[in-house]
Amino acid sequence: MDRSRSVRARPELFESREPVARTKVPGVDGPERLLELQRSAGNAAVSGLIARQRARTGERSMTLADFSQGVRRFGVTSVKTGTLEEQTQLLNTQFGAEDRLGDVLQNDIRAHNFPWASWGPGDTSPVYASILAGFEDFERGMGGVPPVSEIWFFEFGFLPLTIQGQLRVRRGTMAAEFGGGKLALYKAAEAEATQKVIPVRRDRDRRPSRAERVTRDIGLRRIVSHELGHGMQELAYQRASEAADSRPELMARYRAQVGWVQRGARERLYDIRAPGVEEALAAGTEPDARFEITKENWDQGFREQPISKYSVTESFEDFGEAVMAYVQRPAVLQSRSPRRFAFVRELAEELFSPEAEETEAEAEGAQASGGG
Repeated sequence: MDRSRSVRARPELFESREPVARTKVPGVDGPERLLELQRSAGNAAVSGLIARQRARTGERSMTLADFSQGVRRFGVTSVKTGTLEEQTQLLNTQFGAEDRLGDVLQNDIRAHNFPWASWGPGDTSPVYASILAGFEDFERGMGGVPPVSEIWFFEFGFLPLTIQGQLRVRRGTMAAEFGGGKLALYKAAEAEATQKVIPVRRDRDRRPSRAERVTRDIGLRRIVSHELGHGMQELAYQRASEAADSRPELMARYRAQVGWVQRGARERLYDIRAPGVEEALAAGTEPDARFEITKENWDQGFREQPISKYSVTESFEDFGEAVMAYVQRPAVLQSRSPRRFAFVRELAEELFSPEAEETEAEAEGAQASGGG
């Protein structure tokens, strides 16, 4: 994320919120037809139609109370529609004390009538079932789940924006974020879910693999897996700090494993398994430009193939996407990117194996004993 980017003021950032789109039910042509069906057949018929459509797409509804109870076994103690004060706290934590982006949001709301509103999926929603399934998928695939204390729902996420040298905020398009043991899910997750497509196999030379169609349920589960991947990063850093790990930090190891390198203000990705690339990166020299992977050519048949276009954004998001694929489509990840697959597998064993849990329990016991 480029936090120093300067752009001109954009009036649309401060306009009133867009009107809420009317609900569409597949098989019912428009809201007028939906009202006609309600009048002629009653609410029960409409509810049945919606239920049948959700059954066809694999969705099932869940109450907020059942969802809250379901995620408790993963250590989640609070599920709620976040307030402005809580989003302020979250932003101040995410972007550091020097920026305090949450305070900037509050100032923009007061000075510019910046739109802010609370949002949550409601008392009953298929979204809850998909999020819970995402936690369950992760546990099955990894052998455990990183610490998550709270799940918050917000209408939008926010990002820093510099206007004429002054720090401001802009609405983000992100579906979710993870930080400090808290999972924040945004309204955009429902729409973004069907865009979480990944290839079904390896790309061939200049012949990209086809991508599977994704339901909202599957897409939401992938979003959750990606964010819990960032939770793994937090857990790994915590464990390394407690154990005084002498190895290079986690993301430095990941970048070296899969071909990321810092060049000036941005990162670049190279095909780590192409001839001479690994040696050049280890020596601090520039690899052959033919092997640089970008958003324009990521699916053109490299040897070590990213799992999605989003993977090429930066190493941090590449890691999240690799974890997502390891949980949701492990065979595809192993086929396309054996280096990423091996890294995630080793990290999962390091964090979630019975031996790792025993070591952590022993360390906590020793700490408690020493503190007493």
